[in-house]
Amino acid sequence: MLALESLYNRAFIGECTIGSSRDDRPVLATDGLNSCIGFSGWNEETTIAFMVHFYGPKQVDDFFKNGVSLLAKATGSTKSRFKCVLKGGCIKTSSSREIVERIKAMCKDSSLIFEITKEYPMSDKIGILKTLSLDTRTGKFGEYNKYEDVNPMQMSKESENRENSFDLLEKLIYRYEEKQSNTSE
Repeated sequence: MLALESLYNRAFIGECTIGSSRDDRPVLATDGLNSCIGFSGWNEETTIAFMVHFYGPKQVDDFFKNGVSLLAKATGSTKSRFKCVLKGGCIKTSSSREIVERIKAMCKDSSLIFEITKEYPMSDKIGILKTLSLDTRTGKFGEYNKYEDVNPMQMSKESENRENSFDLLEKLIYRYEEKQSNTSE
């Protein structure tokens, strides 16, 4: 039986991670969504998914500038549809509102189809931390409790050796494609 922590592929603050149902860690997750926004999507046809933890509006631009073409490459189509969820943010912070507005605008202009199927309301209090998870095997979005689901020693080890960042998104796609070609042989 797998330990729960071995199922999670976490997106830390300012990071993007991708995965699919065939990965060793098929559940994407992020936490600490106070003024930050979690944006996640799942493609039912390919079971490829992404999770982004935005902490600033500029990151939205970076994701849509670089990440969208890489997701299209991973799914094999520029017309791939992703069912998406937005979660987190605080009404009292202008950056939260700006991130959400920018995500919505970029989704409309994107070559990929990002259908926001659920948008959780922003908190009206600073300090309310929210979480988001996505099981790539089922496409089910949910909560994520890092204290119950992740071994703290594993979590600190992961954060020290992180490679999943906006700067390395292309490397992630390459590794994903390489893994897929190895499993299809």
